[in-house]
Amino acid sequence: MTTTNLPVPPVVDWLRAHGGPVGTLSQSRLLKVPAGLRADTLTVALQALVDHHDALRLVARRTDGRWSLVVRDPGAVKAADLLDAAEARGLDGPALRAAVRVRSAQSVAELDPEAGVLARAVWFDAGPDHPGRLLLTIHQLAVDDASWRILLADLAAAWRAAADGVTPVLAPVPTPLGTWPGHGRPPVAEPARTAEPPSPEGRPTVDPPLSDAPLHPARDTRATSASLVRRLPARLSADLATAVPDTFRADTEEVLLTALALAVTQWRREQQLGADTAVLVDVPDRCRRDGAGGPDVSRTVGWLTAPRPVRITPAPGDRDGPRRPARHTAVAPDRFPRPQIGFTHLGRASLAGDGETTAGDDGLWRPAVEQEAVTDGTGESTPLWHTLEVTTVLEDHADGPRLSATWTWAAQLMSEEDVRDIVEAWVAALSALAAPVGRSGADDPRPAPRPPDPPAADRRVRPAAATASLTT
Repeated sequence: MTTTNLPVPPVVDWLRAHGGPVGTLSQSRLLKVPAGLRADTLTVALQALVDHHDALRLVARRTDGRWSLVVRDPGAVKAADLLDAAEARGLDGPALRAAVRVRSAQSVAELDPEAGVLARAVWFDAGPDHPGRLLLTIHQLAVDDASWRILLADLAAAWRAAADGVTPVLAPVPTPLGTWPGHGRPPVAEPARTAEPPSPEGRPTVDPPLSDAPLHPARDTRATSASLVRRLPARLSADLATAVPDTFRADTEEVLLTALALAVTQWRREQQLGADTAVLVDVPDRCRRDGAGGPDVSRTVGWLTAPRPVRITPAPGDRDGPRRPARHTAVAPDRFPRPQIGFTHLGRASLAGDGETTAGDDGLWRPAVEQEAVTDGTGESTPLWHTLEVTTVLEDHADGPRLSATWTWAAQLMSEEDVRDIVEAWVAALSALAAPVGRSGADDPRPAPRPPDPPAADRRVRPAAATASLTT
């Protein structure tokens, strides 16, 4: 065993202090896998994955009631011990979902960081003529949203090599998890963007409350939260994926955050909760992004991301309609209250379904359409980190991308009506930002915009369903 000792991310200690289910805190993905998949080649592929990525060989060590993490040597974890097979021949959609639901709950319960069990895999064998499914469940200590993009690509590459009788050789990891100096540290605001002008009283502007009371970890948990999913119209989604960011020389996340700040500001004015146009939001830190500086972690698997507070300030003239993305300023956490809003944009996702693939694309080794049956590994007793959380993803479908937004809130603090008001204001702000792309010109070869989706595009979910594929 190596002597690499890593501190756990600060949020783990916070969860432990507030009774959160740290032992089973996890993420899962259900993949569509080839018909006739063999256990031996799958085991070889999984072994290559485990040996290649430090995070999958972590074990937690407890000292004075606190955890630290040790990275074990390649070969210390046997893929055969992580993999189970389940019979899935002849299972239709509902029956397959039921089987996935049962095995997913079992996989989450079997995780044990102190025993070094940070991953479980279940292969649903549909026989030689039909694509099967592979359920991967990984403890949160070993994975974050961006890690799945790396893992799924590497697993597919390793399986192709194993199926061809070749020893898998995966792309190098420039910064292995055991050598990353940022592990376990809270995010640091970028110095050049941290300075904030004080209020006239000499204090930073305080984020006006979204509710009459603050979050309470014993009351405001996943079990008492409420969620809804809003899917945007196809035309607006396509614009937000490319045309709008290109027009404003911004990225999709900046556009979505601008609309969120405008929506929250409008709602606060209507509720007489404050007229300040700036909104504090927690977003994932930028350690993986191009140009972020520091070690190259583009292929590092692990829990690298942590909430990073930013202050979003729309332009003064944007009250009557946004004309450009707002200014995003990183703030020092000790100078501001913890944001009440969390936002995560998961990038683009591809859902692999038997009847929904693009030409030449079989959808293999991508999240399957039954992903919604997977157990939520956060646990019902996990305290909420924010009063309102928004998670967005661009889902690639055969007819183009569709932007899906999951809104989760503390139901004891905010009403569904309040959240729906914010959602509608957010969609309106996004539509206003998309207006300048010039789709109505006579030289535009694309068809005229279709009417908006009906209200049925809103779907209640409780608790929030796991999102299919994560590419940030």
